[in-house]
Amino acid sequence: MHRCNRATGHRILAMAVALALAGLWPTSLGWAHPDISEAEDAAAHAIEESPDDPALYVHRATLERMRHDWDAAAASYTKALELGADRDRIDVSLASVLLEAGLPKTALVRVELALGRDQDNGAARLTRARILSRSSRHADAAADYARAVAVLKHPEPGVVLEAMNAQLLRSTQDAVATDGEMIADSNAQADTREENIVSALAVADSAMRKLSIIPSIQERAIELETELERYDAAVARIDSMLARAPRHEVWIAQRGDLLTAQGKQEEAVQSYERALALINERPAGRRSSRISLLATTLRKKLDNRPDSEMGENP
Repeated sequence: MHRCNRATGHRILAMAVALALAGLWPTSLGWAHPDISEAEDAAAHAIEESPDDPALYVHRATLERMRHDWDAAAASYTKALELGADRDRIDVSLASVLLEAGLPKTALVRVELALGRDQDNGAARLTRARILSRSSRHADAAADYARAVAVLKHPEPGVVLEAMNAQLLRSTQDAVATDGEMIADSNAQADTREENIVSALAVADSAMRKLSIIPSIQERAIELETELERYDAAVARIDSMLARAPRHEVWIAQRGDLLTAQGKQEEAVQSYERALALINERPAGRRSSRISLLATTLRKKLDNRPDSEMGENP
């Protein structure tokens, strides 16, 4: 490889590794993608020059995972470990590779090595949660997800949503025995669902105490509060987002819907009117199809309110 090509390869390697660690690399492109090939070529040259650098083997393992070569990735991680790479990090990475390779039982043994050394290893907790979830051990997975969010300094929003969903799956369908047969107990199921939602909301709040308000997390929390008919709590969550983005028409309109559900029609109308006024302030070219549809919906809601005049169009 010429010097300029090698420099390009190193840049691609750095980009690929960074994107892979962030979960943003398009792995569906697979081995055929030339950038991955060039990055692996750069990694091979770097290892030739510095064969005792464990970080280079970790980088190469990342690339091998991107093309789904699990055996090669495991070998690269093992070599990095032999050269002194962080044992906790490598055990977690190897567990992830084993899970990706369809070996959840072996993956579980590996990740528990890291957890045996440190029960508050957030990455290990998250990895074990995913392994347990894949094995349909939903209650255990939910507990690990919740702990992972609690101990990670900056849990990614996607991880938080994953953890929230795990709480909703943590109990299987309850049943009771009647005349020797098992039948579903609808009351028990309802109670379980409510408990699971409360757990999911606790995970959301635990994360946002560290991350501040994250719309994707808060929006999911609002859906769950609404399912429990805890409308005041849902409105409070919307208000927390509006404090940062006071001109967000969709949230303001949603606030109106929640107030309507509580029978607070006058306050709901104020929210609808505010949302519609903000939409009308937008130039036509800056109105997405979603916003245009929202405007139409808001006009209908305002036209149909109890105190509206027949034919009036605010």
